[in-house]
Amino acid sequence: MRFLILSTEGAARAREAELSAVTGYPNPATNTDRAVDVLVHSDGRGAVKIPDYVWSWAHGRAVSVEALLTEIETAALYTPDEIIADGWFPSDEDL
Repeated sequence: MRFLILSTEGAARAREAELSAVTGYPNPATNTDRAVDVLVHSDGRGAVKIPDYVWSWAHGRAVSVEALLTEIETAALYTPDEIIADGWFPSDEDL
């Protein structure tokens, strides 16, 4: 898992909504509202959790979330160690 850190919570929620929509979420049949989650830092930044794969209702198979990102977003992804060092979590146990 990696993280796409954006300047505001709103920007992260908007990007989450786009990624979820592309993969067929929300899905009322399963009561699932999104494909990826958003974290919020105390300084107001938002981060989209980018797992390796999610189930795509739109494609009928698991899809790579990273493949749905732009080149700039992919190059900017943070590792769990990097967001811990940036003060998002005290340790990897809190991810």
